[in-house]
Amino acid sequence: MADFETLRDYDRLATNYKLSVVRKVLPEYFTTSYPNLVTFLEAYYDHLDSDENFGGIINELLTIRDVEDVTLKRLDFVLDEIALGVSHTQFTFPREALRNFGNFFRVKGSLYSGEGFFRAFFNENTTQITYPKKSLLTVGDPVQGKIGPEDALVLQDGRIFQVFSVLIKSPLALVDWEILYRNFVHPAGFFLGAEVEIVAEGQVSIITAESITDPDPRVKIIEAASFSMTGDREVSLILPDDQDADSAEQRYHPYRTTNFFGGRGVS
Repeated sequence: MADFETLRDYDRLATNYKLSVVRKVLPEYFTTSYPNLVTFLEAYYDHLDSDENFGGIINELLTIRDVEDVTLKRLDFVLDEIALGVSHTQFTFPREALRNFGNFFRVKGSLYSGEGFFRAFFNENTTQITYPKKSLLTVGDPVQGKIGPEDALVLQDGRIFQVFSVLIKSPLALVDWEILYRNFVHPAGFFLGAEVEIVAEGQVSIITAESITDPDPRVKIIEAASFSMTGDREVSLILPDDQDADSAEQRYHPYRTTNFFGGRGVS
């Protein structure tokens, strides 16, 4: 945490108003006759004047509205007055946020105020604030009047895609920031759209029965396959008998014949 969040400014304000008057108001002989009583009374009043007791609180009235010097516990009184009752625990750096509330309210509704809101209230720097009016199809416009898949322009629908709307993409859920955003940033009359954006690196683990090592990239693996066919049917060729000398040989040796004979296969 930065120093300005923990150190009090003692350079421009008188900080010690405590002055022990016990020895002055008591008779002088108490100092010698009852030294323990004097020591007790001094310690008692020092305790009353400590930071969290009555005397310390009275002294803090002088700096109760000083953002730099007031304690964080008392800072809630200032936040309650100018920051709509938000507690200092809502901010990572409450003093810095309180110093910027003046500028923050002056630019309410702008992109600057929206981004500053998520940084101050949630310490979030990845939130994207867009204005859907830039994606509307406008007839006759040289830039927003083009029709095509590369332009990705849409028609006005009266909700997100309209002139008076804002779309916020954040890793935070809408219920976490909607009320605060509407109180501090959101311009009146605008439609508020929200999308939860989850960005993470996924890890996929594959578990096998045995280890599979990566082969050498120089080795080319070719899977071998075998094929066999066993005939279980008898095939006969029926050929025309021309009654010549080789007719009998053709009948008993059909595989020696050629397509010239025009045979038919029957199975």
